[in-house]
Amino acid sequence: MAVDEWTTKPRPVRLSVAATATREPGRGRDWTVEAGYWRSQGTTEKAASNALANALEAFIGAYQPPVVITFRGYVGLLWVQPGSDASNPLEWREQVAHPEGYMSHCGFEAAGWDEAEAHTRYTIAQSSTDWHDDDSVHQAAAFLTTHKWTGRSEYGAEDLYRRAAWQRAAKAAMDAGHDDLHTWATANAKNYTVPRPEPANA
Repeated sequence: MAVDEWTTKPRPVRLSVAATATREPGRGRDWTVEAGYWRSQGTTEKAASNALANALEAFIGAYQPPVVITFRGYVGLLWVQPGSDASNPLEWREQVAHPEGYMSHCGFEAAGWDEAEAHTRYTIAQSSTDWHDDDSVHQAAAFLTTHKWTGRSEYGAEDLYRRAAWQRAAKAAMDAGHDDLHTWATANAKNYTVPRPEPANA
């Protein structure tokens, strides 16, 4: 007996969205098209409408429910929302609850969910790490490596180790009374590298 198979055909689907188009009085004013939360502008009504459609398409393609990330009592919430304009169609937002009871938050650009999550994990790793305790640094580095991010290095374990070395050099500069703390710490960070943990099977 023949078995039916799924047929998939990628094709554009036209959707109707109720929107409002307005333009302020005066020569050469831009058009603004709004639909709920979304708002786009263009030199013509069509251009503004196209910008709105592009923003909606970008958001639909990227959207997924918010992600919750926890580590050392920190709780991070990560989500995506429409960006500010056509050149920035998406904005990633993160909010982090600290064990001390306060919240930190920021918005940033990212290529997708993997990079956005790497950003939030790095935020939490930095906030929770005692730079002068080897075990604390190792634990934070391990936390970062559980997310298999292979893109921008500043969100990875290697950058965390570099930051720890710089923090230790900065403290040494402060203790020694150096006026050029940042310059001295940058030049001498290599002398304060955090020793890496021994492999488990060594």
